[in-house]
Amino acid sequence: MAHAPQSPDGLECTNCPEGTYEESETTETIERNETVVVVREIPAHVCDTCGDVLLGRAEIGRLHSIVDSAEELEADSIICRYGEGEISIGASERSI
Repeated sequence: MAHAPQSPDGLECTNCPEGTYEESETTETIERNETVVVVREIPAHVCDTCGDVLLGRAEIGRLHSIVDSAEELEADSIICRYGEGEISIGASERSI
């Protein structure tokens, strides 16, 4: 994952010679210590040919916050949406 430039729409892909980046969404799986976190619907710029993903600084920062909160819940795995304000597992619920 690279940091996205200010406006990468239409920018040539850094991974393949044919593609360009388009505004889209992506899913990231992050493993930290004993916890696996899957975050869906992350705003991103994705290559229309090879699928290479560029994330902005704000999105990367929010991902770190989500993973920190998920790890505190001490669950083996968590699946959540990027835009939701809470991670919940059974009776446990935490705002992020």
